[in-house]
Amino acid sequence: MDGLIELVTSESSQPGERHEDFADAVDLIVVKSWKGEPEDKVTRHSGVGWIPAQLWFPYQRDTFVTPAFAGYVSGHSTFSRAGAEVLTKITGSPYFPGGIRSFVAPKNSFLHFELGPSETVELQWATYYDASDQAGISRLYGGIHVPVDDGPGRIMGSACGVECFQLSHRFFDGSILPKPPQTHISRLENGDIQLQFATQTGRKYRIQSTTDLRTWSNRTEWFGTDSGSYEMTLPISSPGQEESQFFRVLIELSSGNE
Repeated sequence: MDGLIELVTSESSQPGERHEDFADAVDLIVVKSWKGEPEDKVTRHSGVGWIPAQLWFPYQRDTFVTPAFAGYVSGHSTFSRAGAEVLTKITGSPYFPGGIRSFVAPKNSFLHFELGPSETVELQWATYYDASDQAGISRLYGGIHVPVDDGPGRIMGSACGVECFQLSHRFFDGSILPKPPQTHISRLENGDIQLQFATQTGRKYRIQSTTDLRTWSNRTEWFGTDSGSYEMTLPISSPGQEESQFFRVLIELSSGNE
């Protein structure tokens, strides 16, 4: 990539040429980049120039190296976008209160690995999405992630943020509580009772019976099923009392609560 990544040649390394510092390193791959931390980080900055590609370092402290992992979805991209979605839905607007949010990096006092920035920099975001996008981009500048880690992270974060808000809202409006199961009872030829009802994955159920609608007896322990429905045959416990048998299905909301 001309002007960014080049091969040192005998011509480009001549005195006065762009690679003159590499006259004894023909065929070396060099990159035009930040030169790394200066020895005096308080009063000096390194600037940009040609350096050997193997010495490239992200624009950050030398004690915070590029993680030695393969490409994964960026956490900054994912969590920031999820937060933007939640804040937008909670407030009813994608805009920051007052219409804008800003952050100021003062001239020559903000950076910790060299003198800088050379001018005061003010970052501004109109929406939560603007801020979350920039959080994801920051990981590219820092050398932690590459672009393919950023985009999918934003997509995943958006989906997670929306679903988390919708789920949490159900705790406030009460819809998180399970609906009473629709039961169907039928009598078999031998007099036994067949009980059927719809189930939800993750829920636990218990079947009880009574003859007086006051004292209930457990016909099963707590059980769960992921089939979407449950069917059970219940023998009549007291012959001659068939008509006074009543059944009910309990749902466990949490441990110890029915």
